[in-house]
Formats: sequence, structure tokens, C-alpha cells
Amino acid sequence: MGLLVILLIGKITDTNVLEEIFKISPLMMFFGFLIFCTGYVVDSIRTIIVLKVLGYKINFFDAFYNNVIGCFFSNITPFAAGGQPLQVYHLSSLGVPSEKGTNFVMSRFLESMVTNLVVSFIFYKPVISVLQGKGVTSKLITVGLVLSVSIAVFFFVLFLNSNIIAKFVNFLEKSKILKKRDLSGKIFKWSEELNGSITFLWKEKIYVMVLDFLLGLATLVIQAGVLFFFIVMLTKVMYTFNTFMNIFGGMTLLNMVVYYIPTPGASGGTELFYHWFVGDIVKDSAMSLQAVFAWRWSTYYLQIFFGMGTIVFYKLLRKRKS
Repeated sequence: MGLLVILLIGKITDTNVLEEIFKISPLMMFFGFLIFCTGYVVDSIRTIIVLKVLGYKINFFDAFYNNVIGCFFSNITPFAAGGQPLQVYHLSSLGVPSEKGTNFVMSRFLESMVTNLVVSFIFYKPVISVLQGKGVTSKLITVGLVLSVSIAVFFFVLFLNSNIIAKFVNFLEKSKILKKRDLSGKIFKWSEELNGSITFLWKEKIYVMVLDFLLGLATLVIQAGVLFFFIVMLTKVMYTFNTFMNIFGGMTLLNMVVYYIPTPGASGGTELFYHWFVGDIVKDSAMSLQAVFAWRWSTYYLQIFFGMGTIVFYKLLRKRKS
């Protein structure tokens, strides 16, 4: 879908897409891929630190794999919804109880949502000024932000009151909609354990979560750095720190919107929105296509191949050890 959108943009802008793509050095894209992968390293360190506080020690390779599969399954599922459940499942296979794994994954998800929303609100006006006049209105961006806030509030309430799930299941049991009995009791016990884990992590170990928040912010900076790298390398222009901050803010805001596009990895919509955004920075449609194509391949398509390879390697390694 993404490649088709890029070809369509090329046709509309009278740009020879293939000619522009072949101008991009494969080594440059590989370097962008490596920059993005440093985010896995940072997130792996976060995983080790937080799980250690929860009383579970895992090695770096397991932590790295957990973050890679989180990214991989988010990339191949609509609304990026598949990553977190697979991370919880993987942690449970390492001996981390599901309630503590859920606490860890949901805490990170909410941290990310809060960070993205704060940055999005800060850079809302500059990004809107870029996208207006290109068929994208502020209403569309606003709807995306409102939806993001609503989802964040929903998960935050559910996170702090996980027994809501047990009450809902109990209602289904009493209404005879759900045939299986005593499921609500098991879920209520699980939610109580989850609430205890949340209280421990966010009250007694708040300094650890502050550190985790800062490392998560570093991951976002790394991801923005990949796009900034391609813009600088392909346009041969030395942009300022202010330009980098605009890219960082713009990426954060656009990601809060485009990932509601119901295609795996928001493919198609991402390329279109980013072409408009980058085009305003570089003032050249062909260079914008180059930068977006190189960035998307390094941070999405190559990451899918990397994820598949990592899964195979990890499975073979564990099978060999067993």
C-alpha cells in the first residue's frame, strides 16, 4: 500500500519515482536502519531495569527480542494493536507472571501515550500550518488527537481499576451470555494481583519509572533522528537544531493520527502525510519522496524483515538450549 501511494504521489507531482529511489545509497538506508535499531537497545535496557525492580531478572538478548517482536507485530497489525499482547506472552514464557508483565507493558504504553500527547500539543500549531492548504484540515488532526486522548484516558482508568474487567465478565455470567462459570472470580484475583503490582511500581519505585520515562523519550529522539539523517544526507543542507525539533514534534503529532488508519503499520497514510510534511521542510517534492522512501524502508519494511529473522534465530537458539 505504501509503495503504491509513493508511486501515486510521483504521478501527481510529475516525479520519476524509480529514478529518485535509485539515487538513494543502499548503505545510507542501512545506516538509517542501524540508527533506528539503537532504539531497541535503549528499550532493552528499560526492560531489564523495570523487570528487575519487579523481581525478575532477564538477560539482554531476551529483553532485546521482547522489544523487537513488540515492534514487529505492531507493524503488521491494523492500529498497531498486536505488539503489546505478544510482549506479555513472551515475558510469561520467561517466568514473569501475566499480571506483572501486563503492568510492565501497560505502564510503558501509557508513558508513551503521555509523552506523545504532550509533545503533540506543543507542536500542534507549527505542524497544522504545514499541512493546511494540502487537502488536510486541522479538523482531521484534531479528531486524531481527541481520539488519542480518549484512548489514553480509557486505558489509564482501566489500568488503575483493572477489576472493571472482572465486573463486566461477572455481568455476562449473571446474564447467561457467558456460559463458562467462575471466570470472573479468576479475573478478579488476577486484577487484584495486577493492582498490587501497579501500586508497588508507581508508588514505591517512582524514581525507576521516571528513569524509564526519560529513556523512552530518548527512543523517540532516536526515531526522529533517522528522518533528520535522511533529510540532511539527501538534500545536502545543514539544518539547524530548531529544524530537528520541528521534525521531532511533527513526527510525534503525525504518528498520533496516522496509526488510526486501519492498515498494517498505517501503510499508505504514513507515506502521504509525511510527504506533505517533509516537502515543506525541503521545499522539493522529489527530495521529499526520496527522504520519505528511505526513512520508511529503514524504519518499517526493513524492520519487518529484521523482526522475522530475529524470531527465527531466537526460536532456533531456544530450541538448541532446551
